[in-house]
Amino acid sequence: MVGFGVYQIPEYEAAKNAVLTALKAGYRLIDTAQGYMNDVICCEL
Repeated sequence: MVGFGVYQIPEYEAAKNAVLTALKAGYRLIDTAQGYMNDVICCEL
């Protein structure tokens, strides 16, 4: 399974747009982590 990671996208809007684009492209596994400080993005989508 291939997933989309947001490890090096610290800005909220940039990460949100990247995740939305990945979802539209067919990704269903989004790798976030509290340590990246951008895990809240997927909770809001």
